[in-house]
Amino acid sequence: MAKSALHHLVQSITEKSGVLPPGAGAVGVLPGTFDTEANRRSMDHDVTWVGLGDVAERIGEWIEAPELRPASGSLVKAMGIKGKTVFKLVR
Repeated sequence: MAKSALHHLVQSITEKSGVLPPGAGAVGVLPGTFDTEANRRSMDHDVTWVGLGDVAERIGEWIEAPELRPASGSLVKAMGIKGKTVFKLVR
């Protein structure tokens, strides 16, 4: 329930909502399983990992170049595929 509530909150913060100052945005990143030492110790090795650094780098790109950022209110899935973190706009 908490995830769906957060998804709804992010989706309600659009540029037209007037909630954020001009130029700001809210984008929800929906990660798969983060590649951390604790996760690697406790989980199946067949998991497709999502790199923390990859997610941080993508968010940094959106900050540096706002024109690359998805529209405010978007949800972006971060998935581990063949050893790489792939981002897909889902809403």
